[in-house]
Amino acid sequence: MPQQPFEISSQPLSPPGDFALVATLGERPRLRLVPTGLGAPRELRLEGWNVSGGRFSRDGRHVYATARQGVGTVRTLKLPVDGSQGTVLPESVQNIQAISPDGKRFLCLDEKGRPGITSEAGEPLEPLSWTLESGEAIEAWNEADELLLTHPEDAVHLRVDRVQLTTGRRTLWQRLVPPDPATTIRMSEVRVSGDGKTLGCTCTRVLVSDLIVAEGLK
Repeated sequence: MPQQPFEISSQPLSPPGDFALVATLGERPRLRLVPTGLGAPRELRLEGWNVSGGRFSRDGRHVYATARQGVGTVRTLKLPVDGSQGTVLPESVQNIQAISPDGKRFLCLDEKGRPGITSEAGEPLEPLSWTLESGEAIEAWNEADELLLTHPEDAVHLRVDRVQLTTGRRTLWQRLVPPDPATTIRMSEVRVSGDGKTLGCTCTRVLVSDLIVAEGLK
């Protein structure tokens, strides 16, 4: 039986907020730009590539897609949002976690999960003097050359730290608490606005439950 395609939001919105990036996985993986207002969806060109996700460039004119051909190594594609032919970036540009405010530098993770800096030119990854702690995720790179990192304190509480790029010095910025802790079972997928001032996250909630009373048990 053919595998049924399903869609996942890889990166919610473009910097101007006019498109959502949606990955369709299945026998024919696709990346589409779905307008948040009027307009028709636009498909990005991925001939021969199996995509697993992507993110917008800082100016919103390109999508950096994570993909591979067959059983080959994972590569990063730079795809114009107008649907024209993209380019394959050098091998050192992969596993992009954040893009610098000027759009010229990438923070990537090496094969052991250690962060480093490179650019589209593909120079070897320049390692940072610090590494990620267990459970941390990089969410954004702000104008002050700081990274915003999330760290789960438990299933329904997330800590957001500002981390200096060069030194790794951490400062608590926000502690995210769900609006209704009694019905929330998980917080995840934190997103940061382009100016680094607004946060959003996904709250998984259970709104209905059953109370069962058993009597006379022995």
